[in-house]
Amino acid sequence: MQNGSVLMLIRTNLDQFWAAYSEDHGLYWRVIKPSGIAASSAPGYLLRLASGRLALIWNQLCANGETIIARAPASHRHETAESWYREELSMALSEDDGGTWSKPVVVAEAPGGQIGYPYMLERKPGEIWVFARWTVAPENRSITCGRAFIGVCITLLGAGMFWDMQTKGQRSRLHASGVFPG
Repeated sequence: MQNGSVLMLIRTNLDQFWAAYSEDHGLYWRVIKPSGIAASSAPGYLLRLASGRLALIWNQLCANGETIIARAPASHRHETAESWYREELSMALSEDDGGTWSKPVVVAEAPGGQIGYPYMLERKPGEIWVFARWTVAPENRSITCGRAFIGVCITLLGAGMFWDMQTKGQRSRLHASGVFPG
């Protein structure tokens, strides 16, 4: 963070990331608390940009604009049933070290499949590359087959963001372009 501390967002089964803070470069994590960022049980990726902003890419708790939470069946491994929603990959920016976040924008979709485990890098100032695992579920089947990785190029423009998607997959349904309200 700007003050020298470290922020870690932890995936949970509690419908949001938990935030952990360290003052000693990750040796000890003294503060761990709910972040307020609604998230499925999938991991996200946090990146400090050259501009000083934080970028977060993750799977929201449920479909953009929906309130129904898709959950995995309860098991002996988890006290709380997990949210397995991974059909959309969303992105948000923070100007204040994660204190507040812009409204999430869906940057890629995998209807009926999954898109998750994202990774980001800032190739040059203002140009973010996002990579994620992408699986497709065939129609009328409950199994998932076919795996690919997608690439998303996001260009930051002032307070906003513009993105173009590129994929090697045959059945992608990615937003062609858009403006991210910063």
